[in-house]
Order: sequence, then structure tokens, then C-alpha cells
Amino acid sequence: MRFLDLNTFYAPTGGGIRTYHNAKLAWFARHPEHDYTLVAPGERRRVEPLAPNVRLVYVRGLATSRTPGGYRLLLDMPGVRRAVERFRPDVIEAGDPWLSSRMALRLRQPGVLVSSFLHADPVRTWLDPFADRSGPLQPARRALARVLGRRIHTLQSRFDLSVVASQHMAVYLRAHGVPHVVRVPFGVDERFFVPPPPRDPTAPVRLLYAGRLGVEKGAKTLLDALPSLLDLPNVELTVVGRGALADRFDAVKHPRYRRLGFIADPDELAALYRAHSVYLALSPFETFGLSLLEAMASGLVPVGADAGGVAEQIEGAGLPFTFAPGDARSLVQTVQRVLGSDLDAAAQQAYHAARTTYGTWDDAVQRLVTMYERATVARGLRPMPLPDALP
Repeated sequence: MRFLDLNTFYAPTGGGIRTYHNAKLAWFARHPEHDYTLVAPGERRRVEPLAPNVRLVYVRGLATSRTPGGYRLLLDMPGVRRAVERFRPDVIEAGDPWLSSRMALRLRQPGVLVSSFLHADPVRTWLDPFADRSGPLQPARRALARVLGRRIHTLQSRFDLSVVASQHMAVYLRAHGVPHVVRVPFGVDERFFVPPPPRDPTAPVRLLYAGRLGVEKGAKTLLDALPSLLDLPNVELTVVGRGALADRFDAVKHPRYRRLGFIADPDELAALYRAHSVYLALSPFETFGLSLLEAMASGLVPVGADAGGVAEQIEGAGLPFTFAPGDARSLVQTVQRVLGSDLDAAAQQAYHAARTTYGTWDDAVQRLVTMYERATVARGLRPMPLPDALP
């Protein structure tokens, strides 16, 4: 089968979305029975061959910041159309609800399955907080948010398939009238799977947060909790990432606090996980929580917001360490409960859940491809045969 993905958020400094697509690029390179094209915004149009059956197609994208390797907007419809015409996919997967979704639907052709993989939840992440801001314009903001929310769900309903990584997102979309929702959970790079060794009971308990330092990721909650967390005896805290609140995290000075920037190297990230004991997953808006799964695979005990994909993973592992979203005091109390628990047993439980429930990225991509194969058969579509030499 021929697959083509569109995603405006595939960038050198990207997080979970970049990890997802890199896993697909690697998997398809090992499976020549399929053909895979990833279309993403870049500085100029170019095709980067990665294997005889795999390529990365850059179309012109508008930079959203001056940060090297930062995000660009996927606006080059002629370039995208050219890629679709050249590589003739059986499946087109849109990866963001803003730009690539509309492009994918406009490029729909008979015999082609068009899907949307929801890596983000725009309504609850951005529209609902926008509507809830107090002030004289709140009624107008709420009305606007309702209209935009309905339009997003209506747009989503036009896809042949809506793919999500968590059960909570599947339930949410179905409740808002989106048909044909299918759950395909993510996996973890094999390098992260390390059975947790027994802890030294005299060693400090090292807490880790790794992610974007934005309000939507729960970073403000961590800022509010920092003084109390660092007052806990025998606790160290590492904060990794960048974002709107980075300056405030940089301003914190404490002998048991460490601040690191964005880490792109998976080996470096895996080593960082293994050097810590507890992972803080703070966002109430995660549609899945990939960094949380990586941490659990590395044997870290998860502490997470009691909402969304984060709560689903923690509760699925049989662990009780969730806190009220946005509540710094609840976060500190949950960390205290973790410190009073059997950390070795909890770490083993988290590792086992990551290994048996989700598995590796190879497992996850195979699940996705199998789902698409079955979906094309169910819809009576006939995938185009691969030629001996692709154009």
C-alpha cells in the first residue's frame, strides 16, 4: 500500500509528533512491500529520499518564529497537490486539525482513504480556556468558542477515519458526533525499555519534568508547586524543555534544582530518564502523553494530572498517583504519597504496563498499518500496486 502523511508540526525541534513520524519513516524503510511519503513544511520545496520506498517531501512553509528548526505553517497547497499526484497514495493521513486536515479533504479522490490522526485536542486545549477567561468579553468569547468547536467537530466528521491514540479521545469524539473513530495506541523506542533496578534507599528521589514549558502543558502548575516540592527532604528536581515560561524556570535557584534545555538526542533523553525516579506529567490536555509512556518504559514512577491520556495511562498501570489538574497543592500532596510508597514496586508496575500494553514503536506502526489495510478492504478500496521503480 501507498501511504502519504501531511503534518505542519513535523519540525527539527518538534516533540511527540516528530517522534511519531520518525518511527513511521524507520518502519516503512524496513518494509519495502509498502510505500511511504511524509509531506512537511520547510524553507523550500525539495524531496529527501530515505529509502527506495520512503521519502520526506518538503513544501514551502511560513516560519512561525526566528528559532532555527522551529515550526512552519503548511500553506503550500500546490506543492502538496504535486506530491499527492506524484506518489499516488492509497491512504492520506492528516496530522493536525488546522491546516493539513483541510488540505487532505480538498485532495480527496475516489478510491483513496482519507484519515485524520488527532495528535492534539484544540477545543479543550485552546478554545475552552479562551472562553473561560473572565472579563466583560467573556460571553462573546464563549459564543465564539462554541461556534469554532462545532466547526472543528464537523470538519472531523468528514474524514473516512478519525484515528486517536487513547480511549478517552475516542469517547470524546464519539460524544460530539464524530463517526468512524478508531484507537491505535502509540509505542516506545526500544532503547527506553530498561527494567528498573532496585533503588538505593539512601539516594535522593529525583523528580523529572520534560516537555514544553507552556501553560497548556501544566508548566504553570509546576512553577506554583516548586517551592513546596523543593522543601521536601531528600528530593531533587530536573526541568527539561523550552517554551513561554522558560525564563521563569531559569530564574529558580536552588541546590537541588536543575534546569536543562530542549533535548533532541533519544540516547541522551533515555539516559536522563534512567537517572531519575519519578516523572511529572502535568498537562490535563494530552491526547495520549508520549513522554509519560517513555518515562514509564524507563522505570519511572508516574505522577500525572487526573485527566485525558495521562490519567488513562497511569490508571491503566494500576497506579493511584494522579492529582487535580492545575492544582499545585494537589500535585505536592501526590508527590508526598509517592515518596511514602514502595517506589521499587511502583516502578516495576509502570515498566510492565508500558511493555505489555503498548510495546515498541514497531508494534505501534504495525498496528496502524494493519488497521488501514483492514479499513481499505472494508470500504471496498483496491490499493494500487507498487511499481518496480517509483517515480
